[in-house]
Amino acid sequence: MDDYAGRVLADRYRLPLPPSDEYELVETRAFDTYSGQEVLVRQVPLPEVVDAEVLDADGLPTAARRAGGRTVRRSTDPAVRRAIEAAQAAAQVPDHPRLDQVFDVFAEAGSLWIVSELVAARPLAALLAERPLNPYRAAEIGSDVLTALRVLHAHGWTHRNITVRTVLICDDGRVVLTGLAAGAAEEALCGYVPVPRADDDGEDGYGAPAVESGPTGPYAPPAVEAGETGPQGLPAGTGPYGLPGAGPDGYDPYRPPVVEPERADPYDRPDVPASRGPGAIEAGTGGGPAQPYGAGELESVRRPSPPVPPATVPVPAAEAGSAQARAARAGAIAAYRAGARAAEPETVLGAFLRALGTADSAIPDSLDERAALYRSTLDGRRILVLLDNAHDAAQIRPLLPGTAGCAALVTSRVRMVDLAGAHLVDLDVMSPEEALQLFTRIVGEERINSEREAALDVVAACGFLPLAIRIAASRLAARRTWTVSVLAAKLADERRRLDELQAGDLAVKATFELGYGQLEPPQARAFRLLGLADGPDISLAAAAALLNLETHAAEDLLEALVDTSLLESAAPGRYRYHDLVRLYARSCAERDEELPEERELALSRLLDFYLATAAGVYALERPGDRTVDHLEPSRYPGLTFKDRPRALDWLYAEADCLLACVLQSLGPRALRRAVDLLMTVKDLAESGANARRYETAALALRDAAMSTGDARAEGRARTTLTQVYSTAGRFEQADSEAHRAMELGIAANDPWTSGNAPNERGILAIYRNQHAEGEAYLQKAIAAFRADGNKPGEASALCNLSRIHLALFRTDSAVDLAEQGIEIYDRLGLALRLANGRYALGLALAKANRLAEALEQLTQALGIFHENRQPLWEGVTHFRLAEVHLTAGRHTMSAAHAEQAIALRGIGGEWRRGTVLTVLGKALVQLEQPDRARACWAEALAIYEQLGSIEAGEVRGLLSPATAA
Repeated sequence: MDDYAGRVLADRYRLPLPPSDEYELVETRAFDTYSGQEVLVRQVPLPEVVDAEVLDADGLPTAARRAGGRTVRRSTDPAVRRAIEAAQAAAQVPDHPRLDQVFDVFAEAGSLWIVSELVAARPLAALLAERPLNPYRAAEIGSDVLTALRVLHAHGWTHRNITVRTVLICDDGRVVLTGLAAGAAEEALCGYVPVPRADDDGEDGYGAPAVESGPTGPYAPPAVEAGETGPQGLPAGTGPYGLPGAGPDGYDPYRPPVVEPERADPYDRPDVPASRGPGAIEAGTGGGPAQPYGAGELESVRRPSPPVPPATVPVPAAEAGSAQARAARAGAIAAYRAGARAAEPETVLGAFLRALGTADSAIPDSLDERAALYRSTLDGRRILVLLDNAHDAAQIRPLLPGTAGCAALVTSRVRMVDLAGAHLVDLDVMSPEEALQLFTRIVGEERINSEREAALDVVAACGFLPLAIRIAASRLAARRTWTVSVLAAKLADERRRLDELQAGDLAVKATFELGYGQLEPPQARAFRLLGLADGPDISLAAAAALLNLETHAAEDLLEALVDTSLLESAAPGRYRYHDLVRLYARSCAERDEELPEERELALSRLLDFYLATAAGVYALERPGDRTVDHLEPSRYPGLTFKDRPRALDWLYAEADCLLACVLQSLGPRALRRAVDLLMTVKDLAESGANARRYETAALALRDAAMSTGDARAEGRARTTLTQVYSTAGRFEQADSEAHRAMELGIAANDPWTSGNAPNERGILAIYRNQHAEGEAYLQKAIAAFRADGNKPGEASALCNLSRIHLALFRTDSAVDLAEQGIEIYDRLGLALRLANGRYALGLALAKANRLAEALEQLTQALGIFHENRQPLWEGVTHFRLAEVHLTAGRHTMSAAHAEQAIALRGIGGEWRRGTVLTVLGKALVQLEQPDRARACWAEALAIYEQLGSIEAGEVRGLLSPATAA
């Protein structure tokens, strides 16, 4: 109370010292002695005389008298009463997080006083004085302001005083509008009629606030005595604020006007003057309060571009009772709620000129003349024009100020590259850190700190989109019983995610609807179908297949979607959706596609395109391999490549999209093609980079084939899964899959599985030291490959059999078998498979103690693996080179190759890592680094013991004291 020792208003609001007697609008803190809370009080000075305000019975102006020092809540002075009632009506707009709530209005000592909650905030002007806003914060503030405007528009209000002083930045980061009641009172004093009428159906009508909004609770307007008039000087009726309802003859003066056929503008009627149309603002006549904002104040003009809510129609008090004026007002509100189409520049310029004080009779008819008058009117002023959600450059060119001291801020989904002199700023999504910071600021640190991982899941589900994050955070902040994990679980369901991202007037889906609604039919179809494809992005060629279009036609559509910001160009020839936009596109596909089969056909074409292209890459890498002859036919063509490097570039660039397409194609009609696609991209698994996702796809295909009883698809899926497990060193799982695959291959009479499944079991037998069984499997594989005429398959089995003979100490036959395999590879020109042959021959030569020849073969194999982007095979070849160098006594070279093998990993996963560490330890001992050697062996022993490998015994011996001595 010590801070509030000034005057007392209305016997309850104590002001601080010194009192303010300025004529300008004053905002000050005050202490409410009734509630014991701090409040905010705004002062609107009442004029000495207000001309042309209210006409008496004879049609003559009545002078308004200045209010005295007493407190007045129901004045007999028409001007004062109208100002009070206008402010009271504004106070009745239901409370909203983006609006400052007023709860008391009264006149005292020549001023109108408006009391509201004290929001912990500061004006935007103060924030701008400290530092410029970054694009993300500016976008947040702009979004909050537009949200607040939508609340007002839903109740027929127009807020004409949006400045850096009336936009408040709350301490929690939210943005609220203030000054609505003060602005309504000022308009009433200036001769406008700012009070809209509620809808007759009451659906969105404004009434008493639904919740207590201030220290004294909801504001109750004073009763209107018999014979008194309502806010517009009309006889008090049954409607809100004394406004009349439907007349006794059933005619409702507030009903929207009937639009005549062929007439686009409901206000283009002979009985409604143009000055009464939406957005018409008439200058007050006579003495009125001066403009409370200085010439240097930053002004903004509200939303002149699509979709444009028409402004509430300002009607002078003398004509407030006319049916035409009331109908025009109701029509404006109805037009807004029905969704206005893109505003014509002529219409917007007319509204701008009226807002800037130009008399209606002085506004020219043509666009060019209006634009010229608009620019000359702005000359000498400092105005920022906000053109929100602009349709295109042609729409806004006439609306640009073009004068010094003025600027235009244009928001649009369209990239206006044809707008000369414009500085384009793309607003991307937030970084994870920024997103979490925004989420925390709204929800509160205490709740987030206890569930940080769940909070990260929430912002990730929001796609790091600021609007989505704010909606999710607002929902959580409003539900104190929810944990962050509850919200994360709700957003985890992609089918419901867009529905969950909605809070009050904020909805992520609504923002996408605006852009989608502006698309031409071919663009809308492309938008819908592109959203069906999984994967991080899509290439132009793949999109053309999905859309069943020629490449150039598909590119035109995709670039048009990029221009509308519904699609992003990730790189030349590649496109992607934001995660939430993709979900919206899919919902549109389900809702708007006339034939549901079109969605299935689109994805089928995409699968065919990927399969045909991947088959071509496989054939280019493995000439003569019969795998491509056993694939399901593709009805849609793929790409062709002239050389292997370009083919491999495509394969690895499309890795994520290929595997995503496989996972999308588990239905009975697509299953076999999906399995075949996975077979043809096996290099992705062997490269190591995509092994985890490849395994996921293989498991999904296996399970889908089992559920449909497709033995052929299941056998092939299990064979590919065997290769994944073998590469990872999970030999038991790999052998189990290969065993079942062999049975299915025979049952389905599938030559591909009949050859590849036993070949994989033979490889596994080498790792598991089951050499006799391995020899039998490989003999079956060789026979199956020969029966199929598959020479590359036969060469692979021969090289694998060479390693079995090597383990059985049949060195000469091991060398001979490897050379047979190499001869086939050489004849067919199979570079990558030739590396496998040289690898096998190098092992056989090393066992035969032909070390120089072994090093030559292994070094050649290493180069081929590197050229073909096979880091796992590079790693295992480095390991073999380390073994040979160790045998030859080149310990430094041995250690160097072993360390390279550890860095690159290798076929066999952790088991292979254990073998490399063992060899590295042996080389380090010879280099007199026993401590490092023992560390390597200790790590290798831990790996072997965990896997249950027989190699653990050897390493225990290396670690024993006797060995160390």
